[in-house]
Amino acid sequence: MAIGSLRDLYIDELGDLYDAETQMLRTLPQLVEQTRAPELRDALTKHCDESRLHLERLDLIFTHWGERRKARPCAGLAGIVQEAGDRLNEVTTDDARDAAIIGVAQRIEHYEIAAYGCARTYARRLNRPDEARLLQETLDDEGRADRRLSEIAEAHINDDARAEVDMLAPPWTGRLRYVAATTGFAGQGRERLPIRNEDDENLGTFDGLVVEAGTDKPRSRAADCSGSADTCCRSTPCGSMKRRACSASISPRRSPSDTRPSTPTNSRR
Repeated sequence: MAIGSLRDLYIDELGDLYDAETQMLRTLPQLVEQTRAPELRDALTKHCDESRLHLERLDLIFTHWGERRKARPCAGLAGIVQEAGDRLNEVTTDDARDAAIIGVAQRIEHYEIAAYGCARTYARRLNRPDEARLLQETLDDEGRADRRLSEIAEAHINDDARAEVDMLAPPWTGRLRYVAATTGFAGQGRERLPIRNEDDENLGTFDGLVVEAGTDKPRSRAADCSGSADTCCRSTPCGSMKRRACSASISPRRSPSDTRPSTPTNSRR
């Protein structure tokens, strides 16, 4: 139809909404059949009943205008429904399907909320307060349905849909990096921390950490052996040292004051 006034636009919007509600009455029962969670099934069933009431309100508004109901094909909602069907056909688990159904239903709700909001505003501008009130009642229904779907999703549906593998820590990639004990240290001359093994053998002084790249999880500690007959740098797994040495592990950004002895010697402030 040609739209030459706000009244024409209003009637056209009502026809679009009528077709959208009709599509909802066809789509919601199909979603209910595929739903596993009882609370989600109840919410969709309730909104299907509300959609019938929404159609009655639209019929009443058309009657107020003395207009024959003009259902205009709602391409926007038809696209959402088509996309929903394609997506649900790809889902393989019940929990993931419930999460996808919530997403579909909320897309539909958001479309209708926007459309009903426009129609209500047109009714107010055209000085049709009774019709604006009816449209606001439908807007309230749509808003409650949308919030209920969000509550169901946030309560457990989306968490249940996560695969167990998603909950696991990311696998170690095998990449390591060395973090020197002096990294981030603001001064020199501090006494180096001695490292001893479980047999109380002196392994040298703490020289740094070998950590996993990305997670910074310590894998081993490096001991500087230059003060002994052995002039190399020795790497020892974190779990193989005496507890007093292990408790001094340093992350790459920790202050050196966390690892110095309680009674420092030859330190400069």
